[in-house]
Amino acid sequence: MIACPICLKDKNQNAKTKSLLFGWWGLGIITMFKALALNNNMSKQIDQSNPTSLLENFVIQNVGKIESYKNNPGQLQFMMKNPKV
Repeated sequence: MIACPICLKDKNQNAKTKSLLFGWWGLGIITMFKALALNNNMSKQIDQSNPTSLLENFVIQNVGKIESYKNNPGQLQFMMKNPKV
C-alpha cells in the first residue's frame, strides 16, 4: 500500500484489530500470530525516515506516469490508490 504515514498507521492498526478479533476464527490461531507479527514488522517500517522497498519499487515501475502526472494531484492520488490500473 502506498500512503502517507498517518494513513499507513491507521490501516496497520485496523489490520491488527481484525486479526485479533477474527483471525483465530477463520484461519487458525497460528496464522493469526503470523499475521500479527507481519503487521508489527510493517508498523516499524512506517516510522522510518527512508522510503520502504515497496515505495521504491512503485516509483521505479511508474516513473513515467509520475512524471506526466506531477502537476495533477488528483491523478497521482488515483494512481497510488489503484496501482494496477
